[in-house]
Amino acid sequence: PGGVCKEYKTAYDMICLQQKWIGFTKTVAILQFIGEDFADDTKARLALSDRQNFTATIISLIKKAYRLNKDGLALRQKDFATNKVISSHLLSLFSWLNWRKPYFHYALLFWLEKGSPDSLVARLGELVDRAFRCESAKRLAFDMALRHAFRLCKKEKKEDEKTKEKKDKSDDTPTPKKTADSADGNQKTEKQKADS
Repeated sequence: PGGVCKEYKTAYDMICLQQKWIGFTKTVAILQFIGEDFADDTKARLALSDRQNFTATIISLIKKAYRLNKDGLALRQKDFATNKVISSHLLSLFSWLNWRKPYFHYALLFWLEKGSPDSLVARLGELVDRAFRCESAKRLAFDMALRHAFRLCKKEKKEDEKTKEKKDKSDDTPTPKKTADSADGNQKTEKQKADS
């Protein structure tokens, strides 16, 4: 769609693939989708890159996932599979991300808003597993966060469309002229009801 993200400009210029195709990759499309809300808003971009703001988001995310009621418990919560403290590993990953920080943070905000607690436990575990490994694994964690946020948005959009479609169908359905009495075989016209 509308060109290449400035973050990918150097890679875009070096790619051996024909230039016209780089803008059509799934990752670039998702980055554009996620980033369109803050692309031209420096203040929002800075807020999404801020460590304190990110910490608040992951605390809320962990509290929702693990059904916790205190921030301190969320900060100490360990992933079941790796036995690693979730918050510290996500903060470490966030620090490593550089220009990717606002995208990652915004993706996790989608998770927080649209994800179910059980799915969040699994997804957070996947992030933690990759957060303390090599750079390739960290990039995969970033990509996974974006893709899951994108899927959540697509799922919500489909559900909204189905709801709208059902509503539109129900608006087109003629309402029965008979009253509840008609089920008993006692069909009465409006005039007969008024007379009785």
